[in-house]
Amino acid sequence: MGILNDLGVDENRLTGIVKKHDESMKWMYENMENLQKSYASKFIAIYNKKIVGSDAKKTELFNTLKQKYTDDELEEIYIDFINPKGYILIL
Repeated sequence: MGILNDLGVDENRLTGIVKKHDESMKWMYENMENLQKSYASKFIAIYNKKIVGSDAKKTELFNTLKQKYTDDELEEIYIDFINPKGYILIL
């Protein structure tokens, strides 16, 4: 048994969520040019390779999603911010 199981975390469920988020992130970057045209300076929610919501405020987006999706579905929804085209983020 792993430490996550010891903590009561379903490792298979967690692995599935991470896989869904990875797939969503990959889809987002593959479609970034179109996303920047439609969603620049907004947070987007991706579920099963589809945009299921967007808002300038992350909390507003999440509140909207909570009304439409179950807790399990919410865990699988990937949320990210779409920077305008040409925007450079320096960390």
